[in-house]
Amino acid sequence: MKRELIETMCPICHIRDWKIWVEPWEKYSIYRCSNCEGEFTQTDNTSSYYEKAYKFGGNIMEDSYKLGICVSPEENIKDALRASPEYKYALQFLKNTHAHKEDKLLDLGCGNGVFAKLAEETGIEIYALDSSDEAIKYANEKFGLLNTFVGSVDNVPSSWSGFNFITCFQILEHIQDPSNFVEKIHKLLAPGGYLIMSVPNKERLAVKLRRREGWDYPPHHITRWSRHTINILLEAAGFINISVTISDITRSGLGFIFLPAKIHHQIVKQRLNAAIPVAQGSEDSFISSKMWSLFINSADTFVRLLDYTIGNIYGETLVCFGEKA
Repeated sequence: MKRELIETMCPICHIRDWKIWVEPWEKYSIYRCSNCEGEFTQTDNTSSYYEKAYKFGGNIMEDSYKLGICVSPEENIKDALRASPEYKYALQFLKNTHAHKEDKLLDLGCGNGVFAKLAEETGIEIYALDSSDEAIKYANEKFGLLNTFVGSVDNVPSSWSGFNFITCFQILEHIQDPSNFVEKIHKLLAPGGYLIMSVPNKERLAVKLRRREGWDYPPHHITRWSRHTINILLEAAGFINISVTISDITRSGLGFIFLPAKIHHQIVKQRLNAAIPVAQGSEDSFISSKMWSLFINSADTFVRLLDYTIGNIYGETLVCFGEKA
């Protein structure tokens, strides 16, 4: 592939220099910054483009979102602990830093409230916001989270400030100006407070095997991250004691590598049908069969082996920690 150069400003480190052309598509190109090594896109952000781009794979993202607000809180927690290893790292960090009931944690982009609920069980005061009113309604009604708000970091209530911890999981890769986003988080933290966040690992196994997942393209993801890129971003925002850990390889991540996208969507649709009372015949789905159970157990064994051997290099997620001086 011919790699052309352009001169433009990187939205991650804000350095204007030559960028390497990495990957083209119909209405965008992806570039790599020679300074921070982050990858970013310049897109045609029209509503029609978004509608077209989100239709890949039979609109699996929309059905995955619906699933998250249809299944029980218990099932959501089980799914999250299996597919979101960053939660494990974040909860362990709260434990290691001896978080106590006077501490406040803000979960940005909380989704249906799974992590916020798990963090609440450590005894600290929880605040949570998300741009989806349906997700916030679920967090409030199903998980009993009280300090919830529909919005973004740009309109956090003025009474919400001085947080000891701010979490944002799988959010940064969606942001058009990541450096500005992180600077706003820095202002919301109390001195000595911590930012805990996660992003997809640019060097994960799926990418190395040339099986990049459909969700890792614009307009869903518009930046891509490495350890080096994260360190540059957080240092520029004023964070100290920065640490970036590569999380586990998960069964769901392995599935994206070896299973066709249509199979993934089939699984999501059958789980969604099973979660909706009006669905007919959902109890006979293949995901409830003994053969499927055997397949899952075998996959879990293979995942543990992969994680033990190469997970610290090719794991799916970067889990990042930074302290406000």
